[in-house]
Amino acid sequence: MCLRVDDIFATLEELRKRGLEIKGQPMMGADGNYQYWIEDPDGNRIELMQIMPGSLQDKAKEL
Repeated sequence: MCLRVDDIFATLEELRKRGLEIKGQPMMGADGNYQYWIEDPDGNRIELMQIMPGSLQDKAKEL
C-alpha cells in the first residue's frame, strides 16, 4: 500500500510526535519522488510518497 502525502518531512514529524518510531530519513526514489516506509501494528509495510515536480508520476497527470 502506498499513501500519497503533501509533505513527507512534516508527515513524519507528526507521526513521530504521535509516538511512531521514525528511523532514518525519506529517500529519493528512482522515479524522482520521496519515499519512506512505516509499519502498521500487524507489521504490514506502508509506503509514504511525496510526488515531486517533474517526477514520472507528476508528468503522467498531464496526459
